[in-house]
Amino acid sequence: MPYLEMMSQPGEMTSMLMELRKRELKQGQLALLVLGDSVALGQGSQKETEGYAGSIARYFEKQHIHVQYKNRGIAGLTSANLLQLLKENRGWQADIRQADLVLISVGGNDILQPIFSREQFQETFQLLKESYQAYEDMLRMGHVDQAANYYAQVINRLENTLAIADASDNFHKQVLND
Repeated sequence: MPYLEMMSQPGEMTSMLMELRKRELKQGQLALLVLGDSVALGQGSQKETEGYAGSIARYFEKQHIHVQYKNRGIAGLTSANLLQLLKENRGWQADIRQADLVLISVGGNDILQPIFSREQFQETFQLLKESYQAYEDMLRMGHVDQAANYYAQVINRLENTLAIADASDNFHKQVLND
């Protein structure tokens, strides 16, 4: 896997794989935890298995190392958000303790995220609320494909702009219930 091989010195990759293989043989499989932003989440991929976490898991499978992975990627996550979650979220802390290997992909939103005034944030948030409602309306009318495209093209962009999306995509339900 190019990502892992680029990060290692000659020989380190082989010894890391040997150590992981020993753990996998002892436990039956490795617990892989992926943390980070939309890259970690695999946003933009057609299936979760095609994203970053799935690619890493496939790499290990090719090395005959069986992996069960958990993806905790959150679209729009910044480094500061990740640090806060690591400090405060007991679920994430438990996941880390149980993982044999933790991979982190974060940082793009630190650079790309615009700085909003209160008014700009409120306007964008209102647009997001209206977009959620339009999405729900499309689903109610049976326009599932149109709704999926609208979500991917419009809502994901607004969520990333505001850095409020979650990996379960349930945020829109919370907003519409407010």
